[in-house]
Amino acid sequence: MFFVEFLFVVAFALAIAFLFVMVVGRAPPSRSGTVLPFVWLFVILLFTMWAGGAWIGPAGPVIFGVAWLPFLVVGLIVALIIAAATESAQRGDEAVAAEGDTSPLLAAFSIITLMLLAALVIAIVAAYVW
Repeated sequence: MFFVEFLFVVAFALAIAFLFVMVVGRAPPSRSGTVLPFVWLFVILLFTMWAGGAWIGPAGPVIFGVAWLPFLVVGLIVALIIAAATESAQRGDEAVAAEGDTSPLLAAFSIITLMLLAALVIAIVAAYVW
């Protein structure tokens, strides 16, 4: 069941990340700068969907012994929150670009992302062990 849940999470995370980066982000498919946001969103969605779906519990229809609805709902909610946050952050890009150096901002963002991923991995392990 662990492996089937992981496959559902990967499939949903790929679909949602593609949808949000290509459609909501309005990025053309040939643009080379589209890969990094896609990978970042995919990784964040993968771990949040897996942790959220594992802790919420089974709900909705069952396919291959897995209730997939909690994974999908968690993924959509997280993707909507990230899309709303990045939309407001994109409006402030002009002010950051005018100031010049963005390395402290990028370092803080990387540290926060790594702390989030570590917490999500702990939550995933605790959900299956507990």
